[in-house]
Formats: sequence, C-alpha cells, structure tokens
Amino acid sequence: MPRVKKRESEDQGDTSSAKRKSKNGSRGRKSASYVEAVDEIPDAFIEQIKLKSNPFSGELLFAGGTHWDMTGRSRPPKNASSAAKPLQGGRNLIGPHRLGALNGIRVRAVFSGPTSCHSVIVSDEGKAYSWGRNICEQLGHGDSVRRDEPTLIEGLKQYTIVNAATGRNHTLCLTETGTVFAFGDNKFGQLGLGHQTASMGTPCKLLYKGQPIVKVACGGDFSMILDCRGNLHSFGHPEYSQLGHNSTGQYFVTSSKLTFDCVTTPRRIPLFIERSGRDTIPIPNVVIKDVACGANHTVAMDMQGRIFTWGFGGYGRLGHNGPKDEPIPCSVKIFDIVNKGAVKIWAGATFSMALNECKSLLLWGQTKRTGEAAMYPKPLQDLAGWNIRDVGCSTTSIVIAADESIIAWGPSPTYGELCYGENAPKSSTFPKEAKPLEGTHVHILTCGMGHTLLIARDDTEEERERIKKFPWFGPVREITEEELLEKKRKAERKAEEANNVQVVHSSEEEMVEDVTPSTAAAAAAAAAAARAAAAAEEDESPTLVPFTVQEPAKAEPPKETPAEPEEEAEESEQVSEAPKVKSDTTQAVTPVNGTAKVEENGSPKEEEPASEATSQQTAEAEATP
Repeated sequence: MPRVKKRESEDQGDTSSAKRKSKNGSRGRKSASYVEAVDEIPDAFIEQIKLKSNPFSGELLFAGGTHWDMTGRSRPPKNASSAAKPLQGGRNLIGPHRLGALNGIRVRAVFSGPTSCHSVIVSDEGKAYSWGRNICEQLGHGDSVRRDEPTLIEGLKQYTIVNAATGRNHTLCLTETGTVFAFGDNKFGQLGLGHQTASMGTPCKLLYKGQPIVKVACGGDFSMILDCRGNLHSFGHPEYSQLGHNSTGQYFVTSSKLTFDCVTTPRRIPLFIERSGRDTIPIPNVVIKDVACGANHTVAMDMQGRIFTWGFGGYGRLGHNGPKDEPIPCSVKIFDIVNKGAVKIWAGATFSMALNECKSLLLWGQTKRTGEAAMYPKPLQDLAGWNIRDVGCSTTSIVIAADESIIAWGPSPTYGELCYGENAPKSSTFPKEAKPLEGTHVHILTCGMGHTLLIARDDTEEERERIKKFPWFGPVREITEEELLEKKRKAERKAEEANNVQVVHSSEEEMVEDVTPSTAAAAAAAAAAARAAAAAEEDESPTLVPFTVQEPAKAEPPKETPAEPEEEAEESEQVSEAPKVKSDTTQAVTPVNGTAKVEENGSPKEEEPASEATSQQTAEAEATP
C-alpha cells in the first residue's frame, strides 16, 4: 500500500500533508520515530572516552588531478563557474609532490573517498584542513568557493580531530571525545541533522544521543557511524537498501512520481544474517570493529574477523556470488573459515577489498569499466609475499603501501593518482611498482576520485633528504618564528624524555650492580645459616655452621632461627670459639679466605694459608697454659 511522507508539516503546520499521511498510512513514520526513541540513551549510561589518533606522522605527498571542477566530468556543471568562482584549476600531477601550503606542518591522518573530489587531513596538533571541490560547501568554510590548497577549518579549530570521512558532496569529522560534526550537501539527510536542506556550510553537531562514536564512513549520499559498543548506525539516502534497514525507502507521491523516504537521523542497524541455501539465519551478538563505504554499498567487519556486506550488488561488489542487492547485512562465507578471518577492509566505488589473517589481499567486484567482474573474494596473486600496510581505493584505481614501496594499478583514464611519474605510462591494468616512491616508507594513504594522499615517514636525515627531492606544488608557505620555536621546544622535550628514560635505566642497573662485598658476604652467611639450621632439624648430630670473618665495624650478629633456640646458641658458641682453640674431635674448622671450612677426620682436603690475624690468635691460644 503506498504511503505518503510528511514533509515539514510539524514545523510549518501543513494540515493537508497531515491528512494525507493519516489517510494513506503513517506506519513508516511511526516506526522511524520509535527507533529514534529507542536509540536515545540517558546521560548516566553514556561512556566518557578519549580517542587516540594515528601514532605516526610525517610529510604529506600528493599526486593526481587538481582541476577539481572537471575531475570525473566531461563538461562542467551549470553552477560550477561564476564571477566569484571562475572555472579554473591546476594540472594533473603525474608524480608525487609536496604541497607548499603545508610547509613545516606535519600530517597525522588523511581522508578522502572513491566518490570524493575533496579531501580532509589532520595535522600533528589535531587540526583539520580541507580543500578541493566545494559546490555544496563540503569543505566546511562557510561558502562554496573552491580551495586549491589545504585550508584550516575554522569551525573545528577548538577541537582535536581524530577521524573523518568524505562522501560525494558531504563530510563528517570525529573529535577525540566521540562527537561527530557534519557539513556539506544535506539533500538526502546524509548529515544526520534531523532535516533535509540544500547544504550546510559550517560544521554542525550530529543529532545523535548515544554512546560515543569511534569511526565514521561516507558513501555517495549516505553515512555510517560506529559507536564504542560496536553498534552501527546509518542515515541518508536509502536507495538500494544501502542503509541496511531492509527497505529501499521508496513511496509514491502521486500515481506516477516515485521518491524516497530518507533517514535524517542516525538509526541503528539491528540485524545481521547469514544465508545457507534458501535459509536465512540471524547472527546474534555481532560487535562491529570497522566499516567502509563504496558508492552504494557498505562493508563491515566484526571483532571475530567476519565480513558483512549490503546495498547495491552490481558487479559482485558484495561478494555473495551474484549481482543481487542485499537489504540486510549478510556475511561473506569465505571469511567464516578458521584462520581466514579479515584483519582490514576497504571499499572502492564498485569493488571491495580485505586483508585476511594469512596476509593475503582479496578483491571482489569490478575495477575496470569493461570486462569481467569477480562475484566472490579472490586473492591477488601478484601481491603474494608483500607486507601490506594500507590500501587506497579510488573509482577504478588502487594504490597499496607495502614494505618500502608503493604498488598501484588502474585503467585509463587516470589523473596521476597512480604515482608512476612523468616518464612512465599513466595507467596499468596489472599491479605495478611506482618508481618515484621506491625506498620511501609510507605510513598511511588514501585515494579520492582522481588523486592520492600519502604520509611519508621523515624520522631520519636520510628519509628527509629523500623527501626533499620531490617538487613543490603551489606557493610555499613561510615558516614563522613562533613555529620554529615551537618545533625546537618539541625537539628538546622529546630529547629530554629520551634522556630521562636512559637515566632511569642506568640508575636501575647501578642499583643492581652496587652491592658491597660485606653485604654480599653477609647475605651468603645468612643463607648458609638457614641451610645449616634446616639440616640440623633433620639430623640429630651436631653441625657446625659456617661463618664469615668481617671487620669489627661492619660485623653483624649471627642470624637466629626460631626453631630450637638453645641448640642454636650452643652451636654459635662453638663456632665463635673455633678460630681460637684447637679441637681434638674428629671434625676441624679451617679458615679459607675468611670463611671457616669443615673437614672430616681432622685432616683438611685442601690447605690454604690463613690470614695474619687468624695466625696470631692461634699462637696466643697455644701459649696460654
């Protein structure tokens, strides 16, 4: 039965819309409000967290197209050129370049998407910068003027950004406290603000009341957020069931006009399933760990390494061995095998990728504009043996950071995102190493529609010299004296922390090695006394306890044992008199290096000269009548 959506009737008092809604059915709207009420959590039960950003930082390298208004287009759109924003742009950067606007600024994270012609980066201080296409104000600067170089987002300057995501014309940014800010196109409610508007030019807080968010992802016209409890929430355009709510959201406005009931606030995805033949089996207690979005599909990974996909199934991008759409998150069977679970996931516009526990990279979907598609995950044999750290997925291009190299491939046309360099082919249909970046260690990379962002490690002098060989793009920013002083303070602070760690380790070693001979002798004597006392308890025959001759100032009384105090006292008297009086018994005490040695039958096995003090005491004892 067709149902009619209530459009802004709550705010504008449109009674006709309300009548049509009540007449044609309001079940969809009621269910939506019910879910929103369920998603709300009291403040007392909301956790307080502080997210950590990527621990690595380095120099940003850029490759690809800089003519933002024409990337991926054969002709410019109607509103792309005006007197305020003329249609012009830079050239395609075939090889890696340094951005002059970021001179002296270390970058910690980079974000873009397969449908995005704009990018977001996060500096070492947690500040967000954006640049690129800005037709729908997706850069967050309060206007629709294109930015050709990274520009600080003033609306987020007071926050520490740890994660971000970009869609076709919208952007999400995540702070360290788990709060999400959105800006850009909101025609389909993909900003999650509770309404549908043309666009929002400044960062707006997401209309969400629940557990803190730890990850954000954006598709073409929809968004995904992941909270700290492993629950996944979606909002935006419901076409192809890409939101995972078992609905495409379609309804008839009139008898001939079809539209979509967009989700304007985050709604939790409650059900995950697996299919076995014709049977559909729900999977309980699914805790999502990571999520990635393509143009019209979503890939999610749980804590057990299982992968779930849903949305548009064309070209086999869901990995379910067919092109059928999937309205509910459904598991990909190949990752349910023991020791074959996923470790990382990525999504391109029409394909998906995953790295499993065996360090094999698998791909399903279509990366070419023509030809066959992989309907289920297949390993990339050309990358066997490489230590893969990160993967960037563009519309049809793929860039991979492995070991100390960059491997990339993609069909024509490309814009330089493969980083092959000026004197190399611009495209390739098979994996090929990017020679300009050979020997450069890349921490993290990401790909947009026609560009690639890479963070190169610059910890050593050799690495910095290698990075300096890459040319600049754009005006080079001058480093101020304050920045130089701050950089110097950080270097001194880092060196001081390293010295403190070394001092602590050295002091601990000195404490372990700083043991005087007298202390060692006393400890040895105490241990020997304890062993002798234990032997005396087992054997009734008297036993002489070895002792240590020490200087009078450092002498310590013999250690007493609580068991049989009288017998121990007699033994201690015998031991103390032993060096002065010869014994006629069958046992004799021979001092060796200051320690009395017990021998049998009165004849020592090894004789060594006694000390002068001991010889003098023995002579005096013999002279006594």
